[in-house]
Amino acid sequence: MDDFAQLELLSLVSKVTSEINNYMGIADKTIAEFVIAEHAKCPDLPEFQAALEEYEFPKSLTESIDRLVRTLHPGYKRDVRNGKDEKNGKVQGSRSTHTWGEELRLKAGYAES
Repeated sequence: MDDFAQLELLSLVSKVTSEINNYMGIADKTIAEFVIAEHAKCPDLPEFQAALEEYEFPKSLTESIDRLVRTLHPGYKRDVRNGKDEKNGKVQGSRSTHTWGEELRLKAGYAES
């Protein structure tokens, strides 16, 4: 991940942290990083909401975080520029065989537990 993409990711983490703080009164960067990693695992908003349901995240908060991630995440920006194959989730014009979420976990070092 290049420096600019890393900066964009840090900005996203900051905005998600702020959003969680506004809704739930918890300002924790680690929770924001976890939520962004969960978003990368989920192909759509309903599945993302279901993944965060056990942590009692309000529906409006998950919708807001989904909007932020889709707008600010470097992986989504790349998909918009290159064109994403909606059928299988792979990026067109790329040599990668991974979806952007898989690439994010590989490049950013997100460890699955």
